[in-house]
Amino acid sequence: MRFPLFSPKNCIGWEPGWENWFRVMERSNQRPRWRFIGPPSWPLAERDLAQSLGRKQRALLAYLIVNDRPSTRDELAAIFWPDSEASRGRHSLRQTLVSIRKALGDGMAGCLVASGDDVRFDTDGIETDLDAFSTYETIGADRPEQLLSLLSGPLLQGVTVRSPQFENRVNDLRMKFARRAARVLETTLDRVAGNASEDTMAALRQRRDFYLTLVPEIEGGTSRGATDMPTGAPGPRSTLWKLGMAAMLGLAVGVVLILSGLVLSQDFRSAMRDLVDLRRGDVPRIAVRPFESRGGLDAERSLAGGVTIGVTYALYAITDRELFVVTVPAASASDFVTDEAEYADRLGVRYLISGTLETDQGRVRVFVRLYDAEIGADIWQDRFDSAVTEAFSLQDEITLRILQGLKIDLSSAERNRLQYLDDTENLNAWLYAANGVRNLIKLDPRNLDEALGSYRAALEIDPDYTSARRGLAWHALLDVRFGTATDPERSILEARQHLDVILRRRPNDGMSKALEGLMLILENDWDAAIASGREAARLLPGSADVWAVLAHNYTFAGQPELARDAIDRAMQLSPGHPDFYRWIKGRAYRLEGEHEQAIALLAPEPGGPEPTLVQLVELAAAYVGANRMTEAVETAGKIRSVAPGFRASEWVLHPAMQDPNAQSIEFELLSKAGL
Repeated sequence: MRFPLFSPKNCIGWEPGWENWFRVMERSNQRPRWRFIGPPSWPLAERDLAQSLGRKQRALLAYLIVNDRPSTRDELAAIFWPDSEASRGRHSLRQTLVSIRKALGDGMAGCLVASGDDVRFDTDGIETDLDAFSTYETIGADRPEQLLSLLSGPLLQGVTVRSPQFENRVNDLRMKFARRAARVLETTLDRVAGNASEDTMAALRQRRDFYLTLVPEIEGGTSRGATDMPTGAPGPRSTLWKLGMAAMLGLAVGVVLILSGLVLSQDFRSAMRDLVDLRRGDVPRIAVRPFESRGGLDAERSLAGGVTIGVTYALYAITDRELFVVTVPAASASDFVTDEAEYADRLGVRYLISGTLETDQGRVRVFVRLYDAEIGADIWQDRFDSAVTEAFSLQDEITLRILQGLKIDLSSAERNRLQYLDDTENLNAWLYAANGVRNLIKLDPRNLDEALGSYRAALEIDPDYTSARRGLAWHALLDVRFGTATDPERSILEARQHLDVILRRRPNDGMSKALEGLMLILENDWDAAIASGREAARLLPGSADVWAVLAHNYTFAGQPELARDAIDRAMQLSPGHPDFYRWIKGRAYRLEGEHEQAIALLAPEPGGPEPTLVQLVELAAAYVGANRMTEAVETAGKIRSVAPGFRASEWVLHPAMQDPNAQSIEFELLSKAGL
């Protein structure tokens, strides 16, 4: 009997058989195998595509491949964005498909086929574990060790999105696969009986029973259809099933009780936010293109840069239920294409804000456009005029008019949060602070000195300028974190003094709460640090840097899985993110024991920027964890050249890890590398 699901076909159209067994083996020797059984792993161009994609992108691509039939756009939109109206769901689908094509690269983008209303993935040329399994299913397995290695877990283990429709579809696929896996394992037990070791036989039986537990009983658990019951499989597994159901029922009751308590508390909305998918792919994406200087004067360029950052940070104050704010890469406008449609497509956004600025006899005029990529035209444009000395007030006015054009109403609290750089009345102080932000948000040690000079100049002009004081605190803490501070304890004390002043003045400012989170990590108060970081993300859900700092703190609080979720969120918000983001994600992978994935993120790219000290230190630890000692020692040599006085014993103290055992392991890894 041929099972159409996951059959090893390609565009040539061959059926499984003995002659094709050799083709499968030949293909597997030529290219890495894409895995869908157990945790997905899709090697592509020296990286794991399954890990580099966002959660919803990964789930969509996996569904298209595993479902093994074309799906309509409406069907996919309903499965992955069930809470969105039809038009928005289709738009979100289109954006997700575009981002998947980009991740596939030029060599494989054509495999994702959108023909008319149908969407499918052509697996021709890709060797998958599902192909190999179908071959085992057809011709049997005389080498059970290979089958055990292949059947490593449930189908698409860990692939999930916040959609009941998706979970129902995938659970049905998992159930069908579990039945087939159990059947193949039972057949293999019969085939190798008397020829395999007792350990191998026990492993086969254990793996068969594992897949049987994934298949729910039919009509009360007493019988199964003939086509569903593996030959020779033990019938009485009802005791195990009942125990599992009892455990699930107990868990459900516990969850109900917990949620009932949360409903009565003030923190219910915050708690629920932590449970949902961070990526919220159904929310329209918007970006601010760097404003241009019409006259090309240095003063105009400074003003244009300040307005660009001001509008971007003002948009951060808007809840991501309404807009998903994408940070434009830190580069000049001339580095990008001029076509609005292509520019929006590169960033993966629907709405694009752009503008020009000019000055004339003490006045500043800003011309602003709002482009909608879905209809391919501007949907709003306006001109704003003010005295040059009041240019910093334009950012809020522009933001409010843009939101009105999108028919988004703000609450009073959101209107109050639209301030970021304009808590000064001095234009020069504002411009210095804007330059400080431009350098600080790169999160690169090489930009810290310029940021420091700008913030000091801003605070000297206006001693009450909260944003400048915040920048100085950020600089001090990042200087410690990057290992470039000559006196870490003094820098931490300086940051604490600035932070205390800031929190007295603006206790509910999102950036200040993120700063407090990093401060508390360096002060070894991990739980309070995470609480401050989460509050910062609630106040500024659109800030990539807020999510990146939270991810960083999670790694020191012993929660690397949550760190990966948070840094993925940051990377989505900022497609042109600094290398520091990759370091955070690589660190999270290493702490989870995924050393090779960590190395893939941490290893310097040919022709790329010089690696920072934190990147090299983390890479050395990952190499030791992967038992690649030669590369670990070479990396340690690079660390010595960057920081001759580097000592692992001091490095692991700033900040320390919440788990002393984890900190000891960190020190041991660096020591083995020769540090």
